[in-house]
Amino acid sequence: MNTLPLIIVLLSLSFLTAYILKTSNKLSKLKNQYVVRFGEIEKLFYRRYELIQSIANTVRAYLADETSLQKLLESRDLAIKMVHQAAEKPNIATLDQVIAAEAILERELSHLFAVISQIDHLKHNQSIRWLQDEIALTAKNIELAKQPFNKAVAEYNQYRTSFPSTFLAPNIGHTLNAAALT
Repeated sequence: MNTLPLIIVLLSLSFLTAYILKTSNKLSKLKNQYVVRFGEIEKLFYRRYELIQSIANTVRAYLADETSLQKLLESRDLAIKMVHQAAEKPNIATLDQVIAAEAILERELSHLFAVISQIDHLKHNQSIRWLQDEIALTAKNIELAKQPFNKAVAEYNQYRTSFPSTFLAPNIGHTLNAAALT
């Protein structure tokens, strides 16, 4: 009895299984890297949201019309919700929602800063100036944290779409490209 064909089939199956496991492990490792990087950005977003709440509480007593504060806090709440969803399931749709919510929040925050700059006792208040500086610093730190996140996303997407991983990835749970933050 000739066992050579059986040995060839078993070796082929062994190599195929090893390749599938290697590819699956590498995709999981790359995905975990960008998820961890997003976690770092998430912490910075939450720090910013806390600072925004603090500045809103500080200026509330000085504003005759709280409409701008209400809009700011509503946009902050929306941004928190979007970041939370993106942290649970980081994909193109949830990260696009984060970007959109952050743009709205930034617009409302800029409006509040413009209002503050027109009121002398707010403009010169040390607590408010410190909060504005901390918000600006946190925004810069968010921008810096986006770089390693976007790099990790690019590495994952490149490996997921390269040959022959592109054929295997959808079958082992890696169906979509990851999304970068701009």
